[in-house]
Amino acid sequence: MACSCLALFKTICLVLLYVQSCVCGETEILGGKEVKAHSMPYMVLLLNRTGQPVCGGTLLSSRWVLTAAHCLRITAVRLGVHSIKKSQNYESVQVQTYPHPKYDSGTFNHDLQLLKLNQKVEQNNTVKYLPLADPIADPLEGTTCLVAGWGLVDNTTNTMSDVLKSAEVDVMGRETCNSSTYWKSQPVITPDMVCAGPQGKNEDQDTCKGDSGGPLLCNGVQVGVTSFGVAGCRRHKKPGVYTFLSKQHIEWINKTMGEPALHLSVVLCLTTGVCGETEIFGGKEVKDHSMPYMVLLLNSTGQPVCGGTLLSSRWVLTAAHCTDNPCVGFFASITEVRLGVDSFKKSQNDESVQVQKDVKTYPHPEYDNHRKVHDLQLLKVS
Repeated sequence: MACSCLALFKTICLVLLYVQSCVCGETEILGGKEVKAHSMPYMVLLLNRTGQPVCGGTLLSSRWVLTAAHCLRITAVRLGVHSIKKSQNYESVQVQTYPHPKYDSGTFNHDLQLLKLNQKVEQNNTVKYLPLADPIADPLEGTTCLVAGWGLVDNTTNTMSDVLKSAEVDVMGRETCNSSTYWKSQPVITPDMVCAGPQGKNEDQDTCKGDSGGPLLCNGVQVGVTSFGVAGCRRHKKPGVYTFLSKQHIEWINKTMGEPALHLSVVLCLTTGVCGETEIFGGKEVKDHSMPYMVLLLNSTGQPVCGGTLLSSRWVLTAAHCTDNPCVGFFASITEVRLGVDSFKKSQNDESVQVQKDVKTYPHPEYDNHRKVHDLQLLKVS
């Protein structure tokens, strides 16, 4: 895939640590070592829409993965992976993306993203959650921390490591990191970032391209997410930079996992509360049953939330956001379909109305709830 670097500073080409072929250099966990299989069961392998592994992440809970915002077009993840080759037959879990709303690809600020799994995952011997601490202490300069990922094998190939690797890196103070000796404030290393790289006994170890989104672990606690570095990596004057899980970042993560942020689709809600009461504005009531293909969709509490079109005896077409709509965050799925409805109130006791409660959802595999693309979903009724 062709690459265009996101920033150029005095002939130094910065690279986000995302896997792609690029004149900026190839990157990996440099100088690290293979970890014991499944000793880091919270590590997640992220796949793009072609099924190619491109980034890492951390499994926070049964439905949520934390990674970097610059990891683009992620559509699925694999859990419990040690060897990429051996994981080819693993089931991939589809995801929906929630990049930080203030992420800036030019300054690398707020390089965080949450992925919501389309199904819950249970913990087992190879898959475990790594919940975040709250608050998270700012790591002190000189602290030795651990990083991990499936980054490229070395600086001369474009092949990812087949197995999960880890490396130790040493934290550098922000003032030092911004100094003329190191990053020269190009870009500025903010309080929401952590510098850590090859120093002292760990001078041959570093993160690089392909490791983006993976955790920075200090004393067993995740304090950051792998963000960016410089072409070639493992350069003493350009330590790797990680997004620090600051108080404001933790607040955003908790809010998003508990209350997904409102999107423009709010006007499509058929609910009361913070989303307001919505309707077809300025329209008119249709003649009873003159649009008999219209379908009313209800959530698990029996509340109507969306509409749809009956395509055949078994299939209904609707919007993907109807099962992941922030303004109706108190429900998780469509559980009932009503056919032949004119009045919702009357449909509750109308014997002519058909009710289907065995509903299976099939959202478009490339649906992106942030950009609102491919906002389609099929419902299969019994």
